[in-house]
Amino acid sequence: MARPATAAVRLLTGEREPVRLATTANLETIVIDGVAWIQGLKMVDGVQTATGDRVLVKDQADARLNGIYTASEGYWYRAADARTGRTMQKGTTVHVQEGTASAAFVYAFQTVSPVIGADDIVLSFYQSDDTVGDIQAAAQGIIDRAQAAADVATGAMTTVLDPQFATLAAAQAFSPPIAPTYIRTAFYDSHQVAGSGAIYQKNGTSAGDLVIMLADHATIVGYSLSGTPTATQKGARKDNVNDDGPAVQAAYNLAIGGVDLPAGTYRMVPGPVSPFTLAGQPTNNIYRAVALTVDNVAITGREAVLHGVSRPGVSANDVQPVFSTDMNMAVGTRKNITFDGVTFDSVNDADAINSNQRLAYVVGVDGLRYLDTIGRSSGGRRGYYSHIQNCKNVQINGHFHQKMTGGFNVRYVDSLVITNFIFDDFSEAIDLDGTSKRVVIRNGVFKSTSRLNQCIDVNDQVDASIGDFSVFNVGNIATINYKTTTPEIFADYVAGNPVRNYQLSKRILISNISGSAVGTTAAPVFYIGWDWAAGGHPGAGPVQDITLENITLDDHSYFWIREGINVKLKDITSYRAICGFNHALTCFSAVGNGDQIGWSDLDIDIDGLRIEASDKGGISIQSASRVKVRRLVTRGNNTAGGTQTDLTITNLGELAAPQLMIVTSKAM
Repeated sequence: MARPATAAVRLLTGEREPVRLATTANLETIVIDGVAWIQGLKMVDGVQTATGDRVLVKDQADARLNGIYTASEGYWYRAADARTGRTMQKGTTVHVQEGTASAAFVYAFQTVSPVIGADDIVLSFYQSDDTVGDIQAAAQGIIDRAQAAADVATGAMTTVLDPQFATLAAAQAFSPPIAPTYIRTAFYDSHQVAGSGAIYQKNGTSAGDLVIMLADHATIVGYSLSGTPTATQKGARKDNVNDDGPAVQAAYNLAIGGVDLPAGTYRMVPGPVSPFTLAGQPTNNIYRAVALTVDNVAITGREAVLHGVSRPGVSANDVQPVFSTDMNMAVGTRKNITFDGVTFDSVNDADAINSNQRLAYVVGVDGLRYLDTIGRSSGGRRGYYSHIQNCKNVQINGHFHQKMTGGFNVRYVDSLVITNFIFDDFSEAIDLDGTSKRVVIRNGVFKSTSRLNQCIDVNDQVDASIGDFSVFNVGNIATINYKTTTPEIFADYVAGNPVRNYQLSKRILISNISGSAVGTTAAPVFYIGWDWAAGGHPGAGPVQDITLENITLDDHSYFWIREGINVKLKDITSYRAICGFNHALTCFSAVGNGDQIGWSDLDIDIDGLRIEASDKGGISIQSASRVKVRRLVTRGNNTAGGTQTDLTITNLGELAAPQLMIVTSKAM
């Protein structure tokens, strides 16, 4: 078929400029100030549109929107040659150039003198470049309609009819003679929250996220959300006013792989019933907004903020996580739960009673992940990010933490990796608070507002690699010890049983750390070993196989080593130490009585230690069983005016078979 060659000829013949593509289904719209707009580059008839493409829109549920548009990354506008009723009169045609279904087709406008925005604009197939094929297609269409009629008679028909409704309630009121395969909604409800529209697919049951009754008043047809559900598709308003907890829970309960949280602030109010209390702490009730009762779910929201607030009637001891598993579950009871990109805001300044907001309290998960998460308070510093107990295979990567009291509290975890983090303004960033094994904490920054804030508490850990980070204006970098209040196994912790055997921290490597303004005379920069005068030691000796390596600090507090077997300090540089006792490095073992001598030990190997401008002395080692010092350099110490020594070793004879080796030492 010959095509008119010029725009003038097209106008005279009632033909519009060709379009690249023609739609085959309704295009989703957004409503702004009562006006519906098509927005963004879309797939049309199997082809990705590009900016500037002419597109024939012919299948809108609201037929007033049909016509010829220019595609855009923003809003689509009607094409210049098809903006008035006169340019879309009945009989006006337009040729389609590409597409899976409509390539080489010609469509004709069918509405007489349409009023744009008021009248439906109807288009129909006119002809294609293949006239014989058109005839065959028309014949096949007659056959298809006859078959469809037969299918209706037998109740077996399916159709690709794709109606769109303003809200879910409007869609549920739809009562067609035949159930369409898909139903679309523009919004969840009359609040018209952006991102709440959905596509629902017929699921073959009489239940689902959307249910309609057919025109026979007997047949009920169920539809399920198509694709990963969003919280807004379940009613979340993300306005920081409405309680969005029930909507997020409903989306999570669908258990179809994930929950998307569109951009906005979600006010998360804990429920009125506490499912459990903290183990061993019956006055600390857990109240949660969302119960983690489904496996293999990722909660994703790169621009979403979850705002944890207090429940009505809150008490001071309540713990209020946004998300929580059930209580004291065995490892693997829940599997593969991921928090991806979400921000938790713990601000609760209006509540003078309770500040125990949490993002998550997680127990018994195999495959727990926090990816690119953010924890912060938009008000005063308060709240805690997450408690993790009795889990395995835990990954925390890319976490940013700001102005929140606590970060991660971890107990009884097998295989924990924390990498690529920033903790800024905290009280305690990472608390390894009970027996855990195979721990890696690497690549990050700790900085805070007080030289009393603790970076990492290393209690009861076995096989840990920690380091590759910088610190500034914090307190203790790490305490390596074991807790007298935490049982060795989770079952004893749950039952509240007394400690029978301590789990010693052992095989701990801390390396590659730089920083300044760290610690005070009351907060040592590193603390290793147990003070035997302060507690017992059922079935345990000191911590063992502890290595501090490649550490450079300026304006910092002292290293305090109380007890330890095979403690190694290698390639450490100290400038301007603030000594809580009399030396920058203070090591002494408890030998006050026979019991302490029988259980305690101090076995230390120093290889490459430089101490400059300490306000007091350099090194003091007391009551050790074995001391090895190599490559020691001291310079300009006792800046406070004292006369402390650069190296003092005393009371080697207090422990059996003492050993002493000093290879090189240089005072400058």
